Amino acid sequence: VTGGYTFLPTITTVQAVRDINMTSPAVITITNGHLQLYGNVNNTGGLFNAFEGIVETKRTGAAQTLSGLWFTGRNLSTLISSNSTGTILNNTANDTLRILSAVLYGNVSNSYINTNNNLTLVSSDTSTARLGKIISGNSITGNITAERYIPAHSKAWQFLSTPTTGQTVKQSWQEGSSSPNANPNPGYGTQIASDVPNATTHPTPGYDAVAIGGSGIKTFDRISAGWVGVTSTALPIVNTKGYMLFVRGNRSATLFNSPASATKLRTTGIVFSPANAPVATNVTAGYFESVGNPYASAINFDSVNLSGGVQRNFYVWDPKLTNALYSVYGYGAFQTFSSNFPAPGFTIVPGMGSYLNGNNNIESGQAFLVYAPFTNGIVSFTESAKASGSNLVTRESAVLQQLRINLTLMVNNEPVLLDGTVAQFNINYSNNVDMQDAFKPTNFGENMGLKRNNQKLAIERRSLIAAEDTLFLYLSGLRRQTYHFDFEPQYWNQNITEAYLEDNYSGLRTAVPINNPFTVSFTVDENAGSHASDRFRIVFKSVILPFTFSSVSAVRNVNRSATVNWSVANEWNVIRYEIERSVNGNQFIKAGDVLPQNNNGGNMSYNFNDQHPPATEIFYRIKAIFNAGSPVYSAVVKLDAIKDQMVRLITNPVTDQILQIESNHFAPGYYSITLFNEAGQKIFEQREQMSNKQQLMSISVKNAAKGIYLLRIIG
Repeated sequence: VTGGYTFLPTITTVQAVRDINMTSPAVITITNGHLQLYGNVNNTGGLFNAFEGIVETKRTGAAQTLSGLWFTGRNLSTLISSNSTGTILNNTANDTLRILSAVLYGNVSNSYINTNNNLTLVSSDTSTARLGKIISGNSITGNITAERYIPAHSKAWQFLSTPTTGQTVKQSWQEGSSSPNANPNPGYGTQIASDVPNATTHPTPGYDAVAIGGSGIKTFDRISAGWVGVTSTALPIVNTKGYMLFVRGNRSATLFNSPASATKLRTTGIVFSPANAPVATNVTAGYFESVGNPYASAINFDSVNLSGGVQRNFYVWDPKLTNALYSVYGYGAFQTFSSNFPAPGFTIVPGMGSYLNGNNNIESGQAFLVYAPFTNGIVSFTESAKASGSNLVTRESAVLQQLRINLTLMVNNEPVLLDGTVAQFNINYSNNVDMQDAFKPTNFGENMGLKRNNQKLAIERRSLIAAEDTLFLYLSGLRRQTYHFDFEPQYWNQNITEAYLEDNYSGLRTAVPINNPFTVSFTVDENAGSHASDRFRIVFKSVILPFTFSSVSAVRNVNRSATVNWSVANEWNVIRYEIERSVNGNQFIKAGDVLPQNNNGGNMSYNFNDQHPPATEIFYRIKAIFNAGSPVYSAVVKLDAIKDQMVRLITNPVTDQILQIESNHFAPGYYSITLFNEAGQKIFEQREQMSNKQQLMSISVKNAAKGIYLLRIIG
């Protein structure tokens, strides 16, 4: 491809080639296409326009070299290494190849990539490039630069991790600044302040400003469940716990009132891989612990290795939470992601903020909290935890019967979501605090949750609501102002008719509709009772019609099994139905069970197939087991004993040309007895009377020759 022509190649499908020879001003465009390169690229000034393209190295027996200089803007969407001998980036200094989507390995073993320190995983407002799974003997050598885009929201905390080793805090997030507020690479890095002595002395401690309220970069302390400032920017950036970093924007934002701006935080070094495995994190029972995503890739939390008592819940910091249209009211808050197992997905509390829509991933460069409520545990990672794609936001909530309560207030006529909690109800949940509940981490500002058995919960999972059931709200960090509780019942199908918000401070009792969103306002003043943590509770009143069996019946099937059918009215709080069988109508044994389908106070019909019932007379009844209270029994139904209709030849082959036919349980009447030969010819017919008793008939067939016959009896 020599260039200079009106029409130049555009690749839109999978295209295999050997060598490519390019000279200026040649351009090969790859638009949603896939170039499979089996040879070398000999390039003197040509360009690949591959912002939306894939380049795959496929040669065998010799390594292949790529150069960032060959690509428009040095950008390539996806690189796939399928060369077992090696994919090598040009070792010329600063000949960087910028990956916009992914670096992947093809379906070959022992494929390796040598970056020669010239590979960058780019992050933008639309996506963050990732390094795919390194398995089956694949490897990577050389440094990688991994970026994490931070959008232009108000100044807020970010809970971040680092996917590479080798740099210090100053070299990475401060872009190697040699003096306070210096901006060596516009658009990158951020200003970091601290309250340590001589904070702005360079090279160490090396901060950009003196922080009045505390350090702008912290690590999590599990004992206090608080945050401890980092003593110096000369410390290594890699940290299994991750960092809480206050981001004002890029390094041009030097003042407290500088406008918010987007920035890119980046680290350069060796990535975590099988050859440089991430360290496991120990989680002590009764404590939260912080964990950083160690990979230059999003990870699926469902694929993270959790052992011991670590819950399958995690907590991420959302910098957009507590902000109304990017106001400066708050600096973010925790979002709780609680697994809905055995149902799919996660429940998000309080939701909104950055998490309006998304997936189940923890992003590259993101840290999170975990909790082990009862026993110690370990969090560890393997390459199988890596997920495809990336997001600025994550995860979506599940479809479960629940009551969501958000704590909000109005700022500049805009609602600000501060925190929230969720109560979920299901017959499979326990009213005790257990591994299915999500515990509550502490925000810097307002906190809201539910309290049970002296435990603070972000999500409380309980069995179906009974009369006088109560949810105890927990509040802390409130200020002197007016707040709102926003009640959002979701997928509510219980026969609950009344719910009340009770205020211990004002004495007010407010009815809360359980089928529609509803808002209640309350004010915090100088009195201690107005900001007491246990000021509010929700009490439910239930009006439940009695559960009844509408009908029950049973039938024997042709295959000798039996089917029991029953219907119920006002199904409520049922744990299971047990099908009981008896041979005398007095002593019953369990034949099987069926789980309830709705438990919504409505009507339902069920059936159960008893595969091997006795042939004798049998009786059935249904036993309904409830979450609380005594069981309820259906009426008893009876099935008669099986009376087998039987016919057989006493001797076969027939002797003395006499058919000896035994019959039993035939309907009384006359029957036609016919004999056919193999040609289908009728050679004998006789009419006999049969009864429902056992009887023996002897019929002479003197004219029948030796052979095979068909005997037919029709009544």
